Amino acid sequence: MRTLFLGRGQAQALLFIGEQQTQEQCGNCDFCLQPEIPKTDSTDLARTILAAVQQTGQRFGISYIAAVLRGKLSDRINRAGHHNLACFGALPDLAQSKLVAKIRQLIAHELLEQTASQYPVLLITAQGRDFLDQSQTLLLPEMPSAPKSITSTGAKEEASDPALFEQLRQLRKTLADQKRVPPYIIFGDRTLHQMATYFPQTPAALLKISGVGQQKMAEFGEAFLKIIKQYAKQTGVQEVRRSQTETAPPALLGATYLQTRELVLQALPLEQIAKQRGYALGTIIAHLEKIAEQEPDLDIEYLRPDATQLQTINDCFLDSTDLKLAPVKQRLGDRFSYDEIRLARLFVIKEATSTKSL
Repeated sequence: MRTLFLGRGQAQALLFIGEQQTQEQCGNCDFCLQPEIPKTDSTDLARTILAAVQQTGQRFGISYIAAVLRGKLSDRINRAGHHNLACFGALPDLAQSKLVAKIRQLIAHELLEQTASQYPVLLITAQGRDFLDQSQTLLLPEMPSAPKSITSTGAKEEASDPALFEQLRQLRKTLADQKRVPPYIIFGDRTLHQMATYFPQTPAALLKISGVGQQKMAEFGEAFLKIIKQYAKQTGVQEVRRSQTETAPPALLGATYLQTRELVLQALPLEQIAKQRGYALGTIIAHLEKIAEQEPDLDIEYLRPDATQLQTINDCFLDSTDLKLAPVKQRLGDRFSYDEIRLARLFVIKEATSTKSL
């Protein structure tokens, strides 16, 4: 009976060829050198996940596959007819976060792979097909559980590793407290979710994460990489490599943003821009947010709110852990509209990043 190691590097899971398990280990890899990490027989679980990917046609992402396996009905699942599949509801008692983490372990250990696209889909690798065809036993490290209070901030981030996200969030809070700035000035939630999705373990990989520039890399990179590498060593996850097209800086999204930008450069009032473009004021402010994200040095000073108004809104954001509008609006009541708060938020971000030189 021989032992097959999946991949290389830290804490690799072991596939044991044959029907009987063996305790034989190489004694050299990080996985073997850390026997205190609990391992469980994940053979049936892995087969179930791979079967779901196969039965749905290898055309869907992590969150969708997890929803199918947990038996969560949705319009999308109904339209695809996947509620009729044998795999639908096969893992009803497994929490979404834990199931997502297990799927990511299968990616790390090369039984599954993700396409390098804006919306990555899962594919079964040649190694995964061999696993399905042969009698093999798969042992995987147990994933640490995330605190129950931690929730996802959006559908696009729900595939991130919740336990790692929480560790990164705690590090961010520590750094923010040391610098006496709101946590989002260190890194936004979107950035942390990407770190907990792609598990970057080198400076070059971290720089591919949205929101990580050279300055923040120099100031905070080492601390965040240390957490990610420790977590990878503990759990066996590996860095998920991204293609050049996936990591290239996003361009302005079409001509509509450029048209709004042209009117801003003419220093037209936002109300006039909205009327001229035939959009609601909130839509124009959303354009402005996207433009400012791509072009942070764009001069929008003529749109700066009244000093008292800006200070009031700024104070509410500084008391917040993120940049969400709803908590600030709830605190301010009817004193300011959503549009006024959203516009002020642009200047809150601009001033915070410039004064702290982040």
